[in-house]
Amino acid sequence: MDPAPSGDGAGSRTLAGLATTLVWPQTPLDVAERLEVLAGTTARTHLAHLLNLVTILLFVPAVAGMHRLLQPHRARAAAIGTGLVAAGLVGWSGVLALGAAELQLAGTLSGGTAVSAVESLPSSPVAIAMTAGFLLGTFSGLVVLTVGLWRAQVVPAWVSAAVGLAVVGDVVGSTITAVVIAVWVLFAVALTAVARARATAPEQRLTAQPSGAGGGHITPGGVGGRVAPPTS
Repeated sequence: MDPAPSGDGAGSRTLAGLATTLVWPQTPLDVAERLEVLAGTTARTHLAHLLNLVTILLFVPAVAGMHRLLQPHRARAAAIGTGLVAAGLVGWSGVLALGAAELQLAGTLSGGTAVSAVESLPSSPVAIAMTAGFLLGTFSGLVVLTVGLWRAQVVPAWVSAAVGLAVVGDVVGSTITAVVIAVWVLFAVALTAVARARATAPEQRLTAQPSGAGGGHITPGGVGGRVAPPTS
């Protein structure tokens, strides 16, 4: 069965991302102050984490559809872009797990012990790998996929430009609520355009060539698998 159209659920994905942004408590950069805020907003932060996880899951069918749309035109770009996003989503999940660990520490430890424990979390090799995978994989993969779709003349140029702007906005303004909201809107608009392209694209039919000289073959547009006469 074909994956769902690549932008299906763009609205749900955007709502989940926006809800995460609005629900997530604003925390200071200072570790001690951040732990104090987290300790007082435990339920709210748990909800934000769950919404963030939903957002990650909703990216899976979107990327699967983008791969399906791009693969017949630029197979290498489709494979590279999908692989990068997949690695990025794994990294994103890891970063989310680090946030959950920080929240747990805020509720169970106090004082300098909690601060020391939280400060050590991002410096572990796994944490560094997860963060790098999230930042490099997710964003670069989405750019590869949308640029590939544009170069294959499947979507207009503004789609890849919108994704590029969203990536820049998330990197430089991830702590500013208004910027993050704009990022999610850009992603929603771009992926909705990709969804329309997927919905209107002709069905890709496989051409089957049986082994053996002079065998018949199924015509690409054949209804019900009609077999064309053997060719010499």
